[in-house]
Amino acid sequence: MAHSFYTKYYCEENIYRLCRLLQDSYVVFISNPAQKVVFWKQKLAPEDYVVWDYHVILLKKSLVYDFDTTLNFPCSISDYCSQSLKTPFTLKGFERFSFACIIMLIDIIELFLVSCISLRLLLIAGI
Repeated sequence: MAHSFYTKYYCEENIYRLCRLLQDSYVVFISNPAQKVVFWKQKLAPEDYVVWDYHVILLKKSLVYDFDTTLNFPCSISDYCSQSLKTPFTLKGFERFSFACIIMLIDIIELFLVSCISLRLLLIAGI
């Protein structure tokens, strides 16, 4: 699949564009109350990991679409969870993600009409 519309640091916009192409898929917002989620296997990681305030991926059946991962695109959900969301035992001060908002594709089109600031407020509120 071509990634011609990929823009680094804009995971929500990248996934928005992709979800318009893939039917029967789900957009997943991953964050936690501290807005510090450790992700492994990310292209923009300065070390082995990167800390995002939130990250957005697309889920279709058992496949994860993440433009920022160094894993396959798409990759299996089991590989993604075990390699990208592994528990950061060695990183003090960081907690594993504590919630993920899964929104059906139909809903996400309307949600993306909201500003990015409002998206962050939705994540903080756990909506």
